[in-house]
Amino acid sequence: MKAEVIDQRQVLALLAITFVSEGLLFAPSVTFLFARQDAWMSNIIALVGGLFSAWCWVSLSSRFPGKTLFQVFLIIFGRYFGLIMAAYYIWGWFNFACDTLREITGLLVAGFMPRTPIVAFIIIFALLSTYIAYNKLENLGRVSLMFFPVILGVIVILFILSTGEMNLANLTPVFENGFIPVFKGSLTLMFWFSQVIGISVLLPFLDKSRGVLWTCSKSIIISFFIFELIAFGIIAILGPSLSSRTLAPILYGARMIHLAGFLERTEILIMVVWIASSTIKIALYQWIVSLGAAQLIGMKDYRSLVIPFGILLICFSFLLHPDMTHLYNFMGYVWSGPYGLGYLFIGPFIFLLWAMITGKGAKS
Repeated sequence: MKAEVIDQRQVLALLAITFVSEGLLFAPSVTFLFARQDAWMSNIIALVGGLFSAWCWVSLSSRFPGKTLFQVFLIIFGRYFGLIMAAYYIWGWFNFACDTLREITGLLVAGFMPRTPIVAFIIIFALLSTYIAYNKLENLGRVSLMFFPVILGVIVILFILSTGEMNLANLTPVFENGFIPVFKGSLTLMFWFSQVIGISVLLPFLDKSRGVLWTCSKSIIISFFIFELIAFGIIAILGPSLSSRTLAPILYGARMIHLAGFLERTEILIMVVWIASSTIKIALYQWIVSLGAAQLIGMKDYRSLVIPFGILLICFSFLLHPDMTHLYNFMGYVWSGPYGLGYLFIGPFIFLLWAMITGKGAKS
């Protein structure tokens, strides 16, 4: 496992893809629901929270060079409680992967191919993510580095093409309902940015650890830029009321683009970007889950667990969420609520503080 090495550009792309994959479609609608036309300010608050989360995870991991988060738990909490914490976070990553897989397949069936059994899509994407994860982290990093410029380019181009459909009056009045709705709207995106937790597992595989905090920060800032374009564009096109009632507002916004009477239905580009990024995210989380489980039970090669976890991924995608409404509510009010924020945002601060109090690890 130690032979696998990736560079900081690949880490930047991997982290940014985990932020924008699911968040590209669903995070804006929850933010719009609370903040309405002030959603762009919610993004700024989420940016600050994401940068703080990045600092906590990087500071914690830097105290234990060459150790993944699962090994760090065993060091700072001891054998038994550390094992429980490591298993808990492995389950969290596995849950993320199941949610993402259910989200992709559910939207494809509901919005584009209603006659296709959802199980067919689930098996196809699970096989694809399993193949990518089995081929080691280096190849996953190369794939992410290849796709991320495409993802960023598509978002920017569509924003430019949609300017003719925008009405900036939809962005006013500012602070119509005060600060509290703006803050509530930031929690969803703060959860997505807090998925920078991935660096706590990727750090031991970096070719160099110097400047890793800046790499994480850049991935969050670039993703913030993407979410700001989406917030401005969707609110200006659809207005705050329609945006807050739409499950995937960016798709409806893309459908409004009409250029010279021949360029239409550009939402297909959004779907391509979303499917590619979500597949990479599932593969990354499947790799993390397999690696973490292998380290806990003392296996030398995590790849023996990639395929079994791929099978479990298919099964739990059905068991965890019976329909898209359940998934949407779970992600909007559970993961993006106290549970998810405690898991990704408050947790690292407590872990770092405990490591400092007990004197475990080197000074970061």
